[in-house]
Amino acid sequence: MITASMQIRGMHTLIRDSQTTKHDFIFYSDRLIRLVVEHGLGHLPFTEKQVITPTGSVYSGVDFCKRLCGVSIIRSGESMENALRACCKGIKIGKILIHREGDNGQQLVYEKLPNDISDRHVLLLDPILGTGNSAVQAISLLLKKGVPESNIIFLNLISAPQGVHVVCKSFPRIKIVTSEIDIGLNEHFRVIPGMGEFGDRYFGTDDDDQQANHWTRDELIKNAKYIATPGKGILAADESTGTIGKRLASINVENIEANRQALRELLFTAPDALQYLSGVILFEETLYQKTSDGKPFVEVLEENNVIPGIKVDKGVVELAGTNGETTTQGFDSLGARCQQYYKAGARFAKWRAVLKIGPNEPSELSIQQNAQGLARYAIICQENGLVPIVEPEILTDGPHDIAKCAAVTETVLAAVYKALNDHHVLLEGTLLKPNMVTPGYDSPKLK
Repeated sequence: MITASMQIRGMHTLIRDSQTTKHDFIFYSDRLIRLVVEHGLGHLPFTEKQVITPTGSVYSGVDFCKRLCGVSIIRSGESMENALRACCKGIKIGKILIHREGDNGQQLVYEKLPNDISDRHVLLLDPILGTGNSAVQAISLLLKKGVPESNIIFLNLISAPQGVHVVCKSFPRIKIVTSEIDIGLNEHFRVIPGMGEFGDRYFGTDDDDQQANHWTRDELIKNAKYIATPGKGILAADESTGTIGKRLASINVENIEANRQALRELLFTAPDALQYLSGVILFEETLYQKTSDGKPFVEVLEENNVIPGIKVDKGVVELAGTNGETTTQGFDSLGARCQQYYKAGARFAKWRAVLKIGPNEPSELSIQQNAQGLARYAIICQENGLVPIVEPEILTDGPHDIAKCAAVTETVLAAVYKALNDHHVLLEGTLLKPNMVTPGYDSPKLK
């Protein structure tokens, strides 16, 4: 069992709580799975290796085991694949499906495994070890394929003592790595206290899909496609109170709500203006404002076939440990806010992440922090019916050339879409707002 800590116990508290949202269940399960995978990798054989460090010194270390693969027991085991891929670049992953046929206990086993699996160490993946019956079936299949028993490491999030006993009694040379051992099994052979049906909570159920279909498929995809209508654009009317105050000050107008409302009304009621728009990004205050005649701005937009949107981030703050790089804030109560915005008529959202180019920027920390933030924002929006605009903006400040900007943009977008995929975001129900690939403002000018 991996070393217990308050962090691990806290994550278990969250994923075991029946009231935890699907998004948080996935997020904290993924964190725990990564810890289990890392611990499991520590049981693989290694060879000693010496390297020369950049200081010219000799470091005596170890070389990782190269011949390994993962095998997930469908479908819950598939939740552990991303963590394994993150730890072992390019690792092969096989799959085993164990299907119970009828009430006589007979099981059908289907498999798709690497052809050379007998020459590899195998990390067997299944988040819950209950009775141990499925594990015994899977391990027996691996042995038939020629995998030595001692080459199998079984990775779980939680285990029942009965399951551990069954597996260890049948295969005494197998290693089991788990994050917690539970009390046992109930009369229905479910792990207690347990965490319910892991696969259903992680991947969803048919009932969940039917309930969410209105949002995650039909409406999200339809709205995303409409916003991208050729010949139409998005009006950004989401200036914060401070920003719009500067614009009002330039024409000697006081920054009060009545004047902010009047400016927005002018934009939304200008003759023939809305026919060229597919969406308008609103500030929170504006979402609830009305025209001077008492009609909500949202209704004005909808009557003209313009989709209302909402800015949901709370601006950027400096990312600690970096050279002035930033991360975006606004996750506090984001889910609850998105619910309210949807009820008020919003159908898409905007969240801006900001990265900069410098001698050592953007750092890997900045790229990953902002990519994960955008992905987390996106899935929360989709769970509440809003199409997320994903905006990883790379600033043009600096002397870099266009090739540098192109390379950084490619790296950032790759990280963002990897994170979106890891968070199970419906890509067809998103919009990307990319930065322009240009030389930096301070780069040499062409003559």
